[in-house]
Amino acid sequence: MLDLTTVSMMIVLSSVTLAALTGFWGRKFWNDGGSQLTLGLVLFGVGFSCLSFMGSPLRPLLSGIGYVAFASGICASIASLHRFYRIPLTTAWLYVLPVCIAVVYVLLLDPAQVVARTRTVCGMLILHNLWMAQVLLRRYHHMGRGEWVFMAGVALLTAALVLRMFSPQLSLTVLSPSSTRSSSSLLLSYAVLFIALHLKAIGFLMMAQARADQQLLRFANEDSLTGLPNRRTVMQALQQTLDLPHHQRRPLAVLLMDLDHFKRVNDQCGHPAGDQVLAGMGLMLRQQLRPLSVAGRYGGEEFIVVCPDTTAEQAVQLANRLCEAARSQLRAHHAKGSWPVTISVGVSALAADSAEVCSSVLLHQADQALYQAKHAGRDRVCLFGAPAGDETVDGLDLLGQGLGLGMLRFPERFVRPHRDDTAER
Repeated sequence: MLDLTTVSMMIVLSSVTLAALTGFWGRKFWNDGGSQLTLGLVLFGVGFSCLSFMGSPLRPLLSGIGYVAFASGICASIASLHRFYRIPLTTAWLYVLPVCIAVVYVLLLDPAQVVARTRTVCGMLILHNLWMAQVLLRRYHHMGRGEWVFMAGVALLTAALVLRMFSPQLSLTVLSPSSTRSSSSLLLSYAVLFIALHLKAIGFLMMAQARADQQLLRFANEDSLTGLPNRRTVMQALQQTLDLPHHQRRPLAVLLMDLDHFKRVNDQCGHPAGDQVLAGMGLMLRQQLRPLSVAGRYGGEEFIVVCPDTTAEQAVQLANRLCEAARSQLRAHHAKGSWPVTISVGVSALAADSAEVCSSVLLHQADQALYQAKHAGRDRVCLFGAPAGDETVDGLDLLGQGLGLGMLRFPERFVRPHRDDTAER
């Protein structure tokens, strides 16, 4: 018949094996909580190795050491979650549970007090399991499969402790058929602990791998300097909007922006200062744009904004507001002082009832408008198709009159005039 010593040794072997696997497979997550979880699994193994020798004359001492190690393993698991989620944690709190359990064993060492001792220790362990649960539940709306698996491990661990708390008088070995029934709850609690350790380890590895996949996806779709979507991501968003059925189509505007005199910023202030200006531009766009709009870095010092459900007049108003925000927020700093950085904006718009136009046409229109803004003196907004010097759209419905299609029929009319590529932008 299977006894509790055998079950304890199985948990010891399982803990050591899980610690080795977590340390190996999770080595790339070592600084994100993997080291703390591995330590916790090792401590669980130490605790159960002590509990597996309860038939020895050193039973009270081994019991105390086992529960202190078990408590230390729970605290290490709590530390792993705090490290994973970057939640500040006062390290001193992690030493409270093992110290308190050690004190309980010193004060209640008398075998006659085993019931009170067991219930007190299990109660403290349950409270710390609830601590782990609340760390996970704080992210309830963002919990993935890994978090739920880890939560299942925490729940099973708590259930095993509850079983032990309400059956503290049970013996630790099955010595005779008459005692088999009385030890079934304790045997069940050990089996539940065996499963709980696996769920916690697997759940953490799933959590860490999901985060790594999200970071990889973000690196593929995001510009690392500005924090905005990169050009490919914005182009996909633009194409998805244009691919909507005609009856679902709404007005659409594209803003193409360029930082004025950015070459002078790099030459006189240095590239780190130029990077700060680019990062500030990204921050300004995130603050000024509504969630429906998609802003991204188009390349170099150029930025693009795709504005669904936006008319030409609304787009020009938005572009003017962005110019004002840039003048007030963006500055180039150097050793002798600083100066404000401005932007030029080219706007192209597509009416809801206009003919289908591909994304390259809208981008070419915005680029032509941007060139006009640069040629007119910078720090201004130009709408594609508007008369020179007119930045409003009052009375204009140029796109509705087929100007975009005219571009397709007569591309030579819309070729950007030649300019010296070495000239300062």
